Amino acid sequence: MIDLNVEMMEITMAPKFPPSSQIIVFPARARPGGVRCEAIGVTFPIVYRVEGFSFREDGVTRGAKALLHYTLSQDDACGLTDCRWQTIESLDPWKDAVSLAIRHHPNRDRAYGYIDALMDLRRQEGHVGGSLFETPLGLFTLTAVTTEPWWPGPLMIYGAEVPARPGGPFDSDCWTQIVDNSGSHLDETILWPPENAGP
Repeated sequence: MIDLNVEMMEITMAPKFPPSSQIIVFPARARPGGVRCEAIGVTFPIVYRVEGFSFREDGVTRGAKALLHYTLSQDDACGLTDCRWQTIESLDPWKDAVSLAIRHHPNRDRAYGYIDALMDLRRQEGHVGGSLFETPLGLFTLTAVTTEPWWPGPLMIYGAEVPARPGGPFDSDCWTQIVDNSGSHLDETILWPPENAGP
């Protein structure tokens, strides 16, 4: 589901799923978290970090290294066993080598379009997984994002489509809330490279 082929502190990400199952739909029993988009009245679900082990191909021998998996659903352990579940409001730079994008979608078509675009843009990186969660709180995707070198560390990036400002050229705007590893909220300009950065 989320695989960045990273290894930090003897913890690696959960294995990548085959392309035919890149979009996993979970009818999730989600719990509301602390992030809310007031413009559309949506509260984002709690994010879970799941740390566990997978079995080797023989189906009997447990892997030696713990794997990390991120989810919005208490029903989604990604096939891991002996799991330790932790609710997270920010990412730990010593444990989490990735950033996470948690996005609300007004409907399934928008969600599938978003995941299709991610797959097209990120296929060369090998990071094409994503999860779609249908919850009582709404429809959400969770995808791994490469932590850029100019970011202060791994970020949790929340996004939603909101009504456009009056007189604007578009029907909708993008609402974003970015949380760094200290739990502070950052301006969205942090996502773009500094002017003096190379290509």
